[in-house]
Amino acid sequence: MPAKSRLKPEIKKTLLKTHKKREPVSTNQQKYIKHLPLLILSIPFYFAVYYILTNVYPQDIANIPIYNSYLGLLISFFLANKLLISYLSLNSRRGTNISFVLTILLFLKLQHFIFEYWWFMPIMIFFVIDENFTKKIKF
Repeated sequence: MPAKSRLKPEIKKTLLKTHKKREPVSTNQQKYIKHLPLLILSIPFYFAVYYILTNVYPQDIANIPIYNSYLGLLISFFLANKLLISYLSLNSRRGTNISFVLTILLFLKLQHFIFEYWWFMPIMIFFVIDENFTKKIKF
């Protein structure tokens, strides 16, 4: 049997009025909180990219492990972008696709590939087709 309150009804009403209930956290905020480790894991990779760009000479990293590949920079750049974009979009496939395109563009720039404006159109068309025609799986 529950205990009865000894408060006067007037005091009880005023206490109930002044007591504010907490608003529940929205589902979108809960999703971002749930995927917060992605954001936390991207930070060391961005520090690695920063360290490589500021302290390592391009000739030193260009040939490790494949000749003229800049693989150390490209891998850390890809992982940092993948984790951050996956967190921002709450979609790991979209994060992988965008970071893959950005890494390819960086690789081509490091190889002194001559960019022209029309090169961006096939990349964007491929990305739009991939976004529109792949199955959306809801969990």
